[in-house]
Amino acid sequence: ILVVFGTNPAPNLDLTPISFTITGLFISIGVFRFKLLDLRPIAHKILFASLKDAVIILDDKNRIVDLNPSADKIIGKMLLSPIGCRIEILHDLIPDIPNNFFELEHDQTEFTVFDHPTRHYELDITPLLNHSSKVRGRILTIRDITRRKNASLEVERANKEVKRLATFNEGIIRTITGGIVTEDDEGFFTFVNPAAATMLGYAPDELLGQHWAVIIPFDQYPIVEAADARRRRGETDHYEIELMRKDGTRLIALIGGSPNVEEGHFRGSLASFTDITELKQTEADLQRLAITDPLIDCYNRRHFFSLAEKELSRAARYERQLSAIMIDIDHFKRVNDTFGHSTGDQVLITMSKRIKDMLRAPDIFARYGGEEFVILLPETNANEAKEIANRLREKVAQPFIINDTEIALSISLGVSSKNCHDDILTIDAMLERADQALYAAKRAGRNRVMVWSVPPNKSRKSAEQDAGSSI
Repeated sequence: ILVVFGTNPAPNLDLTPISFTITGLFISIGVFRFKLLDLRPIAHKILFASLKDAVIILDDKNRIVDLNPSADKIIGKMLLSPIGCRIEILHDLIPDIPNNFFELEHDQTEFTVFDHPTRHYELDITPLLNHSSKVRGRILTIRDITRRKNASLEVERANKEVKRLATFNEGIIRTITGGIVTEDDEGFFTFVNPAAATMLGYAPDELLGQHWAVIIPFDQYPIVEAADARRRRGETDHYEIELMRKDGTRLIALIGGSPNVEEGHFRGSLASFTDITELKQTEADLQRLAITDPLIDCYNRRHFFSLAEKELSRAARYERQLSAIMIDIDHFKRVNDTFGHSTGDQVLITMSKRIKDMLRAPDIFARYGGEEFVILLPETNANEAKEIANRLREKVAQPFIINDTEIALSISLGVSSKNCHDDILTIDAMLERADQALYAAKRAGRNRVMVWSVPPNKSRKSAEQDAGSSI
């Protein structure tokens, strides 16, 4: 400027370097004084826009000067142009907000927006201070608490339901010896009576809030899931299931369940149960007694015939081999006469255990009567049955030690077999042949195995009539 107007105080001095220096000085002052190159404002803006919580900035007149996208989603539906609006206008739109809320420096409240679906929010107000700690505005933070609120309301509803049930049924429930529990629609216990807790080994309130899985063994889940499906259809049910006590032991329970339906919606269920463990054990004992010999742990004659008829039918249908072995203890009367019937019983028990230990899982072993036993061998031909019979004979021949007394014993065995094309139609006929072979072994000197067969030039019928010569 000085050069243009010809007022240069030093005509011989070049002012260009001086002017550049002064200009650079002013630019530097501006950059550092006003933080023109500072990235923080940009970062703050990005962070502000990406917050999940809604944030609204108010000036000292309670006017909206800025809001992030999350806030715009909430109040943008209520105010078409929120920027510049006074925040008090929300009082008319959201009655839940207290009238003097926006005049406070620090506070918190909750409000509900009845939309589709209804949403619950938590509103915080915080002062916005400048460098001299003077209030220049306020920050409103709106947080969506719908999930937490619904959970709280659900817990409150469940507590009310428990109190209602407890008040209505307290007198009855306290005197009932059976277990009673209620659960919500997700399977969590909302009520457990003292009898149920005692049966399961828990304190009265220890199961409240727990899922049914804590008392149901994993292998019983399908039963519970099927029952739950029935109740959700509005059906009542009765079923047996194993429950697990707190100490890990099991009990068998008979459960009766009914759905809890309110206004057409499934809200959970109520179940009563009784411990029938002893009853089931008694049933099992009676069943075992009905099919086993009272002295020896093997099948009795009646159950043997029931199983044998099925095996014979299967062998005939699928053209499979089937063999039978009749066993008789040689001179067993001498054991009873010499050592007494109690010792004789121990001999029978020990001998039967030796035999069972040598048989396969599908083989059927039973006491036929007195000191006679019978074995049915599926999928076994005559030669294989004879080998098995000889192994049994050798095993039984080993001395018995009963009450420190050594007792020698031998058995005679008769074998009969049905091949794929045999005309045997009944199990009685098959056992009759084995019995004939057994008595042939007795006549031949005992302690041996004989196999029934049809001799040359004789029909099967005449061979059965002349058993001695047909062995």
